[in-house]
Amino acid sequence: MKPQRDRAIVKGEGPTTEMNTRIEAALRDWRLAEARRHGVPAFRILTDRTLKALATSHPATTEALLAVPGIGSSTVAKYGTNICRVLRDNGA
Repeated sequence: MKPQRDRAIVKGEGPTTEMNTRIEAALRDWRLAEARRHGVPAFRILTDRTLKALATSHPATTEALLAVPGIGSSTVAKYGTNICRVLRDNGA
């Protein structure tokens, strides 16, 4: 069963803090590197809306990533460990 999504996360709402801004920038850098590595546009890795949701929700596990809009089991399988690492390394 898929975890229930927080309505604030789905709407992309939530407080913007320095930490969230730093996390979003780190995720953007990681996404760009992945996109270049795979030869695809960055939005094919994760959308901007998903990056914002990750930066405000700070999921700590690959299972928790499934509650973030735009992230499904395929994304978790491909990138989940790396996403969690970026979050953890940037204070989430």
